[in-house]
Amino acid sequence: MRIACVETKGRKKNMLSEVLAGAAPPSSCQLVEFEQAIVTSIEPGGRLLVVRGTAPSARMEILLSHRAYSDTPDWWGIEVVGALPGGVCLTETRRFEVAISLDGIEGQRGIEVIGASTTSRIELRPAQAS
Repeated sequence: MRIACVETKGRKKNMLSEVLAGAAPPSSCQLVEFEQAIVTSIEPGGRLLVVRGTAPSARMEILLSHRAYSDTPDWWGIEVVGALPGGVCLTETRRFEVAISLDGIEGQRGIEVIGASTTSRIELRPAQAS
């Protein structure tokens, strides 16, 4: 990256600092560990993935992010992601429980929940017709 400097009344001014001053605050995202992943039925005929665990920082926002595929895979990947708004990490941990509807994101055999160092495959049976 090349940084442009301009001279203003005998002083050099860093153009990058002006660009950064107007930018959004930094954030950091990473895969996080989870302790439990379960699929529950919801009405009418849908399914919900619920994931529980301990966030490594009290400020970390936890979310579930499904992967995108051009064709339906055997196991649809769903990542457990932690985001630190502003990039500030507190050492205190906190419990989390997050959920995502599985509507349109089910693999041929099921789903795969993906954490920092653990994955869990959950086989899904075809939905029962009512």
